[in-house]
Amino acid sequence: MNLFTKNFKIILASNSKTRKKILKSYGVKFKAEKHNIDERKYIYNDEPVKTVNVLAKKKAISIRKKFPNYIIIGSDQILIHNKKILTKPSSKKKAFQNFLTLRGEEYELLSAIYVLKEGKFFWKTIKSAKLYMKKIKKKQIKDYINKHEETVLSILGSYRIEKDVMNCISILKGNMETIQGFPIENFIRKIKSNI
Repeated sequence: MNLFTKNFKIILASNSKTRKKILKSYGVKFKAEKHNIDERKYIYNDEPVKTVNVLAKKKAISIRKKFPNYIIIGSDQILIHNKKILTKPSSKKKAFQNFLTLRGEEYELLSAIYVLKEGKFFWKTIKSAKLYMKKIKKKQIKDYINKHEETVLSILGSYRIEKDVMNCISILKGNMETIQGFPIENFIRKIKSNI
């Protein structure tokens, strides 16, 4: 079933394969367009909720002029450990350091969605997931990084939780959409109720 009439044109302000896959799973017709912001400018280390919300909002707003009559979905996710934001690694060395930081520790993923409709605020949400990474050996980590370099450098925590190949993650709180950085279910329900 197509959720949207011709009047509801959807733009996803992201090229994330995971977010595209989640939207498609709901039968949503959409176009993906990369946002135009430098995420590093909007990291507020002591304010993770503000950070994730501002990033999702800025991503949506960054393409608003190009798509003035559309629904635009901006989204973001951050990882918090010991009240500090852990960013995506810029190298395999940094990824290794991130693993060493998280192993044997609990951490939190905050995922935000910010939606514009015809250029104006329409809907937003912030969801939280809590996880625990078991104490994995350094050799295991190095082998994983070398084998999965593209994944390691492209996602938070350097590890795809939905494909837990090292069997090292325990989910303490939160659903898979939140863990994957795109808690869109309630927005889909809202749209369905307005059709």
